[in-house]
Amino acid sequence: YNGYQSLLGAYAMVDLPLMEKLRMEAGLRYEGNNMVTESLNKSIEKGELNDHDILPAINLTYAIIDNMNLRFAYTRTLSRPTFREIAPFASFSPVAPTIVGNPDLKRTLIDNFDLKWEYFLRSGDIISFGLFYKNFMNPIEMVDNPVAVNPEISYQNVDKAKNYGFEVDFRKKLDFINAFSNMSFGLNFAYIKSEVSIDELELESIRALDPEHPDTRPLFGQAPYIVNALLAYANNELGLNANLIYNVTGPRISLVTKGGTPEVYQQPFNGLDFNISKTIGKYFTLAVNADNLLNSINKEVYTYKEVDYSFYEYSLGRTFGIKLAYNFK
Repeated sequence: YNGYQSLLGAYAMVDLPLMEKLRMEAGLRYEGNNMVTESLNKSIEKGELNDHDILPAINLTYAIIDNMNLRFAYTRTLSRPTFREIAPFASFSPVAPTIVGNPDLKRTLIDNFDLKWEYFLRSGDIISFGLFYKNFMNPIEMVDNPVAVNPEISYQNVDKAKNYGFEVDFRKKLDFINAFSNMSFGLNFAYIKSEVSIDELELESIRALDPEHPDTRPLFGQAPYIVNALLAYANNELGLNANLIYNVTGPRISLVTKGGTPEVYQQPFNGLDFNISKTIGKYFTLAVNADNLLNSINKEVYTYKEVDYSFYEYSLGRTFGIKLAYNFK
């Protein structure tokens, strides 16, 4: 297929103090977008988007004290389908179901509300706590086709969805311990609750097997929690830097199923990466990295009668790299 997209954008914004401790940043963005996918077979329907959107944003910052802020923000954002998602044809894979584009997809509009408290203990040290709420109109989900002769996946819009939760961010230098004077630690944790209303006919099929099933489910691709942690070492005198990075994302729907069959869930993937770099003389830098040290498995499962069945899984393996760079000065 051939794909074409044109995007026209314009914005205006203002940044001004409202009171001694209260500051406002506000603006509007206009986006006019035209997106077309056309099969080389001209008899097949085109996939096309033609949208004009006004996207407002406002950010209020109140300085409680010199190093402590309270922030409130509202923004409207959008998410467009990719060319492949609206392409009017089927693509084949030897290891996965056939994927069929949906030329009738709409773009997603998202209203975002955020309230955040942040405290800067000193340079490089911060603790913050935030609450958020997101309202989705026409979110896009990956779904299976239960009436297809062979396994088949496509994309569809659902009417609406919502996300809400909280996020904690903590960063601290460890120089209060002599042995760790060049080290710092960071932790970010987010808890997310997401809800999509299940279609009445689909809910009837589900409750035929599970009468107690709720009338909502999580949003496609949205994990209930995300954890990121960082242990860093930086010694400018030696030109030595090192980072140990851990992250994990909670189980999330990777395929929405129909006909009362269980959804497919991407399982948590525990990632642990390490990188180190050292300057050599004035011009050279030697860097070594090691990824997926835990050798975690990428796995998707569906659960029936409290038993997990593998839908798709593979091992990424551990990856090691080394790089020598020359810096022109």
